[in-house]
Amino acid sequence: MNQTFKKGERLYLKRRFDLLLKEGDSFFSYPFRVIYLTNAFQGEPYPAQMAIAVRKKQYKRAVDRNRAKRLCREAYRQQKDLLYHALESQNTTMLILLVYAANEILPFEEINRKISVVINKLIQNLKQSTSETIN
Repeated sequence: MNQTFKKGERLYLKRRFDLLLKEGDSFFSYPFRVIYLTNAFQGEPYPAQMAIAVRKKQYKRAVDRNRAKRLCREAYRQQKDLLYHALESQNTTMLILLVYAANEILPFEEINRKISVVINKLIQNLKQSTSETIN
């Protein structure tokens, strides 16, 4: 699959953000607090839309916030195939918000491992929710 991160894959519309924050489920997997919503919108060109947030209170300088977001976005871009295959096989869509909560900017290798854990947990939650729907 193509390893790009196009505008359609980014979560940027305010009404979708509001819907995600209001109705989404969440879990914590260090260094991320993950808020997600499945079956949000049907007929989308991409099965998942993702956004990253870094707290201004923790990282005062914009350059630090941007670096943390850039590292997270790159790690997600490289590993999103697993999530996309799971979503396409379930014929569903997902909105995802990753809130970076570490006190320092972690090295890329560690962020990459943590994003992998987050994606696997999202897939596990997706399978769990679809099995509950069937029963």
